[in-house]
Amino acid sequence: GKNSSNGEYLFAHAYLVLEWNLMARSENVQSCHLNHIGWDNDSLLFYFPTSKSNQGGENSHVPCHVYSNPFQPHLCPVLTLAKYLFAQTGIISIGDKIFPGKHQYGRFIKIFHKIIKVHEADFRRVGIEVGDLSSHSTRKGAITLVSSGCTVSPPPMASICLCACWSMGPIKDQYIHYEKAGDQFVGWLVTCISSLTKEFAVSPVYFDTTKEDGTRDDEIESKITQILRTYLVSNMEQANPTMLLLMHFLFSSICFHHEYLLQNENARSPLRTSAVLHAATANEDVRRSACIRYPWNKTAQTPQVTGIPPHVVLEAEMEILQMKMEETKNDIIKEMGKELDRRHIGGTRTNLAVSSIR
Repeated sequence: GKNSSNGEYLFAHAYLVLEWNLMARSENVQSCHLNHIGWDNDSLLFYFPTSKSNQGGENSHVPCHVYSNPFQPHLCPVLTLAKYLFAQTGIISIGDKIFPGKHQYGRFIKIFHKIIKVHEADFRRVGIEVGDLSSHSTRKGAITLVSSGCTVSPPPMASICLCACWSMGPIKDQYIHYEKAGDQFVGWLVTCISSLTKEFAVSPVYFDTTKEDGTRDDEIESKITQILRTYLVSNMEQANPTMLLLMHFLFSSICFHHEYLLQNENARSPLRTSAVLHAATANEDVRRSACIRYPWNKTAQTPQVTGIPPHVVLEAEMEILQMKMEETKNDIIKEMGKELDRRHIGGTRTNLAVSSIR
């Protein structure tokens, strides 16, 4: 934010938001490498080689789905990760740790308590004293939100336990296994987007280069690829489709939230001097192509939306139906007007009658 004048706050913000959205223990967050992250359809994928309940690594192939929140940039894990990574000096390499160096938990918790101390009066107004919160409070809060934060039926408790890396006991652990649908719904709920609205089915920010005639704009796509290869990905990783796809979506988030970043990032923030933000600033046509879509206005380039519960799917289908009804009404009015003109029927009363149909 505006008061964050150095990279420490970018680091702390990224650490906190990832810890919340992954509902993970701090040690899982601090040990995560870039090669533990991927992208599929509309979400980030995080893979944990080991965890407290999976010390042998048997579930290292199972991803945790992390979704974006384009409506609240300060809570969006995709934008937060993009800001943190792109503010680093040098080209990103797939073997890098996200938070390199030792004692990253200690580094985070020091900033965490410092911020609480600075805003002590604000926290006290909501009943929180200095020392009440810790890194583990993030995990508790996220799990509470997902399990009981809404009147709509929450995800199965098994999905929550598996996402939180909790053991359910020897019998349940033996018979209840991971499935993507439950993990995806958990991932959506923890974004803090209301599941009571049709906008819950929002796509991630992505580059849509569809022109009016339905074809792709090759010039803009070429620009995007050139920026990715020049500023974001080393020569070694340019042949890695996973890394290129990940950087593609991270960069689109920077472009989509460009104005927000210019207004809210401190003038001395390292993100301000990053080549990526400069590239976004210099290429307005690329920025304009960064967008979000919904099931009712998607294009062929819109990523497939996953993990959406049935009631939101129905709301989206109702929106599509309403749009079609509106189109049908407009077509009827248009054709009626043409027919009246063809028969030379008109006048004030006739025009008023046709207009009243609207």
